[in-house]
Amino acid sequence: MPITREVLIERVRYLRDVQRSLEGAVKEAVAIVVATPILNIFLRYPLAFLTIAVAATLFTSYALYSIFKIQVEVKSIWEELMRKDPIYERLPPIVVFGILMCVASIIALILTW
Repeated sequence: MPITREVLIERVRYLRDVQRSLEGAVKEAVAIVVATPILNIFLRYPLAFLTIAVAATLFTSYALYSIFKIQVEVKSIWEELMRKDPIYERLPPIVVFGILMCVASIIALILTW
């Protein structure tokens, strides 16, 4: 069974849906990490909040890696479909912002410890 144009287009749609889901999860992880230093001021469980922040940072890093892989696959599929100049796409700004916010929250947690 040869791979048809429709199959490739469906694959791109699926990959875009996965990318949107990852971007939404990163937004939530960033919100949690930003809230951890604030919650730490009131609850005083720095180790627990540091663990949450590190876990969210690791998740955000993995999501960045997954989004990058999706972008590479989508690029190769579109190159195959269009047979012209490659399409370069940027990583979503929320991922880059999310990693920076995670690192800043970890630093804030360490400073409030």
